[in-house]
Amino acid sequence: MTETPRNTSTDVSTPPSPRAMTRGTGLLLQTMGFVLFVSTCCICALAGRWDPVLSREVVLEQQRDGTAFDWSLADLASQPDRAGMMLLAMFMTVGGLAFLVFGLGMQSEKRGSATGAALTTALAILILVVSGTGLWIGGATWAALAWHAVLTVVVLAVAPLVVASWRQMANNPPDPDLYDVPADFDIDAYKRQLREQAPLTPKQAADRRATLETEIERLRRIEAGQEHGP
Repeated sequence: MTETPRNTSTDVSTPPSPRAMTRGTGLLLQTMGFVLFVSTCCICALAGRWDPVLSREVVLEQQRDGTAFDWSLADLASQPDRAGMMLLAMFMTVGGLAFLVFGLGMQSEKRGSATGAALTTALAILILVVSGTGLWIGGATWAALAWHAVLTVVVLAVAPLVVASWRQMANNPPDPDLYDVPADFDIDAYKRQLREQAPLTPKQAADRRATLETEIERLRRIEAGQEHGP
């Protein structure tokens, strides 16, 4: 009775990155930031639907009659819904870009990116509270309230992930020279390595075969004493 040999080889696998959650959260923040930026731009472009802009003829007529209305930032106190909408639109445009940039840094494991994302999230929650208060007190339209509710749910849902990623990055910071290139880095050798990893086309394979055959023939002549190396 023969004993079946056991497989004693050890399965060596690459250990997971200690900042895997940070990288995943960074990808999520990139998507969210892009959607926030684009959607806010679209909403700002449709602002004339709920706040019509007076035509040039009407403005000139009001100026001629002395009935032109002068508007300033101080008037926002008497129009909290308008102030809340303006604050929400302004921050979500810039905040969307901030989420996108810090999310890209988190995915690339850049130092400080998780801290920036955490600060942006905290500021977004503060803006949502202030703007939401103005929208509800001022009796804003249902569309504005619905948009605010959706943004609130999204930011609050992603906040725990950002905090967890910030803690993960603080406990396992990346190397400071993660993306530094040494002074003796051979760019040509790196390009050759990339070309060798890429699949060869039939023409490239034929050219490489011809080059190798020529080199082999040269080595044979050297060994036979017909040619001396340098």
